Amino acid sequence: MLKKRANILILVLITGLFLSPLTVSAQSKRELERELAELTEKLEKIKDDLQQELKRLQGPSFSVPKLSCVNLDRNLRWGDVDTENNDDVEKLQNFLKNQGDYVYPRATAFFGNITKEAVTRFQRRLGIVPGLGYGIVGRETRDKIEDLSCDGPDDREDNSNISPAYLRSGIVNRPYFQTASVKNESGSGVWVWQITSGAIPVGLNLSQGNSNVAIISGTPRRAGVYNFDLSATNYELGRINRRYQLIINDTDGTLFGP
Repeated sequence: MLKKRANILILVLITGLFLSPLTVSAQSKRELERELAELTEKLEKIKDDLQQELKRLQGPSFSVPKLSCVNLDRNLRWGDVDTENNDDVEKLQNFLKNQGDYVYPRATAFFGNITKEAVTRFQRRLGIVPGLGYGIVGRETRDKIEDLSCDGPDDREDNSNISPAYLRSGIVNRPYFQTASVKNESGSGVWVWQITSGAIPVGLNLSQGNSNVAIISGTPRRAGVYNFDLSATNYELGRINRRYQLIINDTDGTLFGP
């Protein structure tokens, strides 16, 4: 009887030895699957955090609205706020953003310190001598804004034949794309584009679009204020020319310039 019980006990122990690895193996597999799922979730969170940190380091996102002719009906200075019947401050901020002088991510419709600094930068960059003082939008500054945005009269030959009136600003190490075109195109043949004086920012290239469009694109590598002449030549109509200024801001969104 004792021998029989001993044999049964040995059989139970042997069976346990064979089954235990299977149980441990099954448990380990489930634990590994759970740990893998947890690690995958943590990895996705780390990716999201890295993307958010990269966006923060790259600075604010600048959305540059397309503008029509900007006519300011009044002088503007620190403390002015738009009303229901007048949006001159917002129009001024959008214009200065296109020029590259206003570095806040959006128009606020309030003329504060950032707008005052942008106006001053614009005035000094274009050599405007404001009668009311720097940082205040008086008659001289209003006229210059209208000339630039409305293709108004200035001393540049054939100025009205190439659009846009000015080029939007860019940021170092961010892709840039801008087109220019011949207005009121007539005749036949292709317009050939080239930079006839000055230089576009390092990292950008001038290429041919369709028959009357030029493309300035690439990734600017150096901040600065770049002045150049863009010309278009047609074998029937000759050459037209426009003087442009293109601003490339620093990577943190701070304007390069005075």
